[in-house]
Amino acid sequence: MNRLIAFAAMVLIFFAVSTADAAQQKVTVTVYVVPAYKDFAMEVDGYLKRELRKLKDVTVVEKNGDFFISVVAAPIKNNDQVIGVALSYFFKRKEFSMHNLDVGQIETLENMCQRVVTIFNSTFLKRYREK
Repeated sequence: MNRLIAFAAMVLIFFAVSTADAAQQKVTVTVYVVPAYKDFAMEVDGYLKRELRKLKDVTVVEKNGDFFISVVAAPIKNNDQVIGVALSYFFKRKEFSMHNLDVGQIETLENMCQRVVTIFNSTFLKRYREK
């Protein structure tokens, strides 16, 4: 009898977890880093995709995503010496879009990309999740 109760409890727990996972909507995101300035393009692409993959309900796709993120990573120079980087980023989903700019030192490029994903998550995905 105890085995039957334990088995029934396991089935109910499995069903509850499966239902909760199914209820969580998965979204797809296309990331495009404009190759105008090749200095940081590959690095930025890698950082952004890695951070997006950390979000449990996000899948990064090559094209036709539910959301679109475009980034230009431009070096900031002084006398031909790169002293920083400017990240111009654009988010789009159907009728809603947003553009912003972040400027920082080269050493903070990874953190800048993390901020881009944090803003995307809190601005765009939050609105989508609440629907």
